[in-house]
Amino acid sequence: MAVKKIWQITHSCGHTAERDLDDRPTGRRAGFAEWLATQECTECWRAAKEGDDSTEKGIAWGVRCRHQVLSAS
Repeated sequence: MAVKKIWQITHSCGHTAERDLDDRPTGRRAGFAEWLATQECTECWRAAKEGDDSTEKGIAWGVRCRHQVLSAS
């Protein structure tokens, strides 16, 4: 019997994709496929991440300001 390498994943965003899980150990492929199903697909994840840049910049700015205030006193 052949070992399943290609898995059909239905992501939490509703998109479906085929994933080659050949790089995973055979006994862990089913668990990894289940975990992937709880995640957004790559395209949706990237789209959500693109809007997050301002948050990242804001956090870095806040850390820098806090450091300047604390080192000035």
